[in-house]
Amino acid sequence: MTRRIIVSGTLPIHCKSGTTGTFAPAHSSVAASILHGAEEKDRKNTVFMGVPVPIYMNKFSEVQDSGFVFHPVHAPIHPRSLVFSKHISKTCHATLGLSAIYPDDLDEPYKEYVRFNQIFCREVQKVYEPGDTVVVMGKHLLLLPALLRAEVPGVEIVMLFLAPFPSHEIFSCVPHNESVLVSMLSSDRLELCAEEYVRNFIDAAFFLLNAQHKIISEEALSRLRKERSKKQDTEKEKQPGSKTESKKRQAFAMALLPADDGIGLDPLAGGVSQYGRKRMIGNEPDLSFLDPSPPDVVARAEVLEEYLQETMLESEALTKKKGKKQLHVLYAKNLRCLVCCATPSTPREFIEGIKETEEYKETFSRMQKQKDARKIVLLIESTRELAAPILNMQAVSFYLESKKTEVDFVRCIVYGESSGTSGSELSGLAEQIAMRHPERLYTVMFPNAYTYYALLSLADACLACAPSDALSLVLNEYVECNPFGIPIVPFSSGIEFPDVVYTLNCPYFIAERMYQALETPKTERRNREVICSTREWLNDLKSIPQPQKKLALPETGDSSARLEQSSAQSENAAGNCTVLNKETSDKLKQAYNAAASRMVILDYDGTLTEIVPNPADAKPTPEILELLRKLSDSPKTKVLIVTGRGKELAEEWFGSLNVEIYAEHGAYHRENGKWSAVPCDVSWIPDAVKVITEYVGYTPGSHLEVKNTCVVFHCGEHGKWCASALQKIIGGRARVVSGRNIIEVRPLNVDKGVSVLREYSEDAFTICAGDDLTDEDMFMVLQEYDNVHSICVGDRATFASLRISSPSELRTLLSELE
Repeated sequence: MTRRIIVSGTLPIHCKSGTTGTFAPAHSSVAASILHGAEEKDRKNTVFMGVPVPIYMNKFSEVQDSGFVFHPVHAPIHPRSLVFSKHISKTCHATLGLSAIYPDDLDEPYKEYVRFNQIFCREVQKVYEPGDTVVVMGKHLLLLPALLRAEVPGVEIVMLFLAPFPSHEIFSCVPHNESVLVSMLSSDRLELCAEEYVRNFIDAAFFLLNAQHKIISEEALSRLRKERSKKQDTEKEKQPGSKTESKKRQAFAMALLPADDGIGLDPLAGGVSQYGRKRMIGNEPDLSFLDPSPPDVVARAEVLEEYLQETMLESEALTKKKGKKQLHVLYAKNLRCLVCCATPSTPREFIEGIKETEEYKETFSRMQKQKDARKIVLLIESTRELAAPILNMQAVSFYLESKKTEVDFVRCIVYGESSGTSGSELSGLAEQIAMRHPERLYTVMFPNAYTYYALLSLADACLACAPSDALSLVLNEYVECNPFGIPIVPFSSGIEFPDVVYTLNCPYFIAERMYQALETPKTERRNREVICSTREWLNDLKSIPQPQKKLALPETGDSSARLEQSSAQSENAAGNCTVLNKETSDKLKQAYNAAASRMVILDYDGTLTEIVPNPADAKPTPEILELLRKLSDSPKTKVLIVTGRGKELAEEWFGSLNVEIYAEHGAYHRENGKWSAVPCDVSWIPDAVKVITEYVGYTPGSHLEVKNTCVVFHCGEHGKWCASALQKIIGGRARVVSGRNIIEVRPLNVDKGVSVLREYSEDAFTICAGDDLTDEDMFMVLQEYDNVHSICVGDRATFASLRISSPSELRTLLSELE
């Protein structure tokens, strides 16, 4: 059985006292969420790798008993101390400071960063077995995919980028940015935390690496997914009310809890926790904005009221449209990678198990009685002292001063150390508010699982992330536990739920939005609809291209040659496919000749004919026309020409043949001698013409070609800057593609893949050939069909299963088909 190797900066193990490490809370890291969410039967096939001691924690000599495998990585430096990682963090989290300013001597920290990744690479190789999936997480290991790909070409790599990905203008300022991007693209699948960050990554890859991309349709995405086993489907359908299943969930959850799970507190019983009454030492907070004594308090209040009135009028605009999840395929430097937005997930089965225990039910019942009719707002804190915790705490101060409502606040420090220390400004502010408003603000540090999930289930609203957070595992768990709860998050964060209250980074605005949200009638929210269980998410990580295939002779006289997986080669490496030599060519011809129904799909330029400096000189030769005529004359064979050429030229060159034609990448279709057009938006053409015309003026030997639905810049090897300009100006309205010696702009909903799917028949033995990136659209949509044999002409990254070196060799192969 294949395994998952979960690689993160640190192991999901905590050790607050003693020498025994216990599982970190599910909300403390994605690795910990995976640990709590993995199925029990998968534990022995899950390996966690990382530095064994999280910062501020004790060393441990043994780990809590479980079926998981923990592989410690002993590095000379802790990941939190990596200088290059810190600068990556500054780039990603714009609110943390100088996001685009770097010291001149960052080369040495980068070398240290490389060495850190090399150590992890060697450790992964020690435990890796063929067929394993390596899941890489965190900003500390961005170079690991490229290092692993070089050492183990066939390894299956999934990378999770957990921080916000900045715009390409900011990311381009990162030293060694190309190396970082190339490594990220060396993974088979890359997940980012929001659609905005996916777009930013695609733009950065395009501008810095000239990476090309395509959006895969829902149909193609479903074919890329590996089917789950019937057993998994059966388990998913089991009724939650079953006593046997309930006991199993309880046992599963209890096995993951540490023996001494936090502090058992009744946070709603009155006052603050035992930590809340400590006097603050130093760093006294500035609470002058709450002091009613200054003479200008009335004027200040009027100004504030006017500000809030103007701002709140526009608050309804703070919404994010969550579209369908899209999967993008990126190509760059002989690499291909699937890029998408990660689905919010939570260890659902673990949470259900906790909530079915008697300990939880007792805790929940007691806290529910204490809550009574009061409304509770939960403020979640971790190790972050800056930004959101301070703003949220200031918002609590303003709310308690200005709003006369029965709302209490619970400050819950869920993990980490620094934010809860008595000497911090944040704790000082909380102490002052608690003293100023007795029994209205409670502080709970490191609650046990029963208290924590009871708080999530009871809280009417929850503030759980910072302005620059890409995701919040606590917020995911809140949505899972409390379908009626109101998540309140900064608009600048990457959090995208259908029913959340967005705020601006201003305490007064946060307080006003809280008030509005709490005054609205309590209704069930749709947020839980977009949350999946960690198990489902782990299964979806297998949504990567199936391994490339190799030809095999039919075992009997079967009419189709099946494509079998090759385990001896590194099939998942981009650009690696079977080279058509005499043996494989003979197999292909034998299967084709024996087939009762056949289809031949061909690109023209660079595939049937060689690329020439002047595209007008690429007129088909008598040899090519005779070859196409011979193929199409067979009643068993359907020939399809799919070209980027205009329909007028396609008609002139191929109109006399018995072939179907798709021109301008599928914008026009010729069948039975008649042309039809595919509806598409071409309003962007004047802008594209304007941009390209400017670049033609100072690019020797270049020229502009305007078709009915496409605009082409024939530029040789000098089109990078024009492509960047086109992407900036019309990137959202049209698709910019860098082909061989050209930059082409074409409609978003038109490509060769869409055209081929209209014609494809599963009964037909199919040969599909092309030479450049525009032909990858065909290879991608056809790759999962066993009777399709796609051929890439030339040497580059491809989804094709076969490769041939030149158009002349392809013509020779086609001429020998009967």
